[in-house]
Amino acid sequence: MKKKIMGICTAVLLAAVAVVWKYQSDRSRETLSDEKIQTEQTARIQQIQTEELEESKETETKETNTKTTDKETESETQQKSLIETKNKKETQTEEETENPEYQGSLIQRKNAGGETVTDPQTEETEWETLRLDSLIRRKNPSETEPETLPEQFPVDAEPETLPEQPPASTEPETSDPDQTETQRQTETQRQTETQRETETQKQTETETEEQIQKEELYLFATAALEQTADEIKQLYEEKNPNISVVLNIQEENVLYEEIQNGQPYDVYLSSSLEYLQTLAREEKLEEDSIQVIAEDPIVLIQIEDGDSQVSSFEQIPQAQDFTIAESSTSLGKATREVLENFGIYEQVTEMDLSEVGNANAVMAAVSTQSSELGIVYGTDAANAQGLVEVIAKAPERITSEPVYYYCGTAKETDESRLEKTDKTSEFLQYLESEEAAEIFQKYGFSCTVES
Repeated sequence: MKKKIMGICTAVLLAAVAVVWKYQSDRSRETLSDEKIQTEQTARIQQIQTEELEESKETETKETNTKTTDKETESETQQKSLIETKNKKETQTEEETENPEYQGSLIQRKNAGGETVTDPQTEETEWETLRLDSLIRRKNPSETEPETLPEQFPVDAEPETLPEQPPASTEPETSDPDQTETQRQTETQRQTETQRETETQKQTETETEEQIQKEELYLFATAALEQTADEIKQLYEEKNPNISVVLNIQEENVLYEEIQNGQPYDVYLSSSLEYLQTLAREEKLEEDSIQVIAEDPIVLIQIEDGDSQVSSFEQIPQAQDFTIAESSTSLGKATREVLENFGIYEQVTEMDLSEVGNANAVMAAVSTQSSELGIVYGTDAANAQGLVEVIAKAPERITSEPVYYYCGTAKETDESRLEKTDKTSEFLQYLESEEAAEIFQKYGFSCTVES
């Protein structure tokens, strides 16, 4: 029995030893495998770094070679240019010094006995040739000069044997072609600038004379007509070059006070009939000249390029929703009066109706599609061009207090004012023209009102 137990224990012990040995062997293999993988990865990384370093060196070498080649090419180009310039100068000097006529003239001046030969027909030409030769040697000092020159023809003095002296040249003896060309360009530029200054001065004097000759027409306009009055001024001056329209654009009450205080004017464009009538009673304005020139109409609007099916005031109840100004504002009162005159006010009150503070709030609601339709003045819609568009315009004088704009002319109280009567009348006629009406309509006004 003991032997059997000992055998079992021995077997168990051997099995345990075998398991431990196998486990240690596996761990050793895994460790070796990990070390091998790490070694391979390290070697691969080192190889990649080495390749990158070699590529970088090659790139730097190529760039350095390219720069060196460029420098060498540039240096060679400069050397070639210098050599060509030097060759041109040497060729020019040789052509001038080796001229047969020049050499022949020197030979003719010496005979076998050393006596000077005087040829009246060639003396002047030979003198000029010698003078040019002297100039060439001065310009090119490196050139070798002749060992001897005829004593009777010194370089810097006139020959005593010549019967006549060649005419002196007014140009400098030594002249650089580049410098001469630069001087010519400078002189031409100076002449051009002088000519321009003269023309500018003449033009300025002409414009000054024209301004002095132009007759001034003083136009007072309320601030609501600023853009309209400015465009009318420009077009009227184009049609009447002898007239200069002097604009004075202020708030209504400021213009009224200036006229009350004696400020000179010719035409007054105002939105207040009361102011004009008061000035007429005080004999500061011609009462017969007061007339309506434009109206600020009531208009129905939708969002720009909207798809509303409504095309008139009568169809407003067909809209999904509608926005108007509050009844406490002048726009709100005029809106309700228009709706009542069309007979749709009760139907509108049963719609999805919004009441807001002023015209800007109405246009904001429509332009953001918070409301399908709205009612504002024509000038308000014109100022919001690109955000809203006009669907329909209410008929003239549909409200009890339409927004009109009037004009009036100054009272003819002195001779100077009487002289301007014709010019003022012509300007008033222009305000009634189709061209002026188009300008008013451009900024939202209506010009079909009968005065």
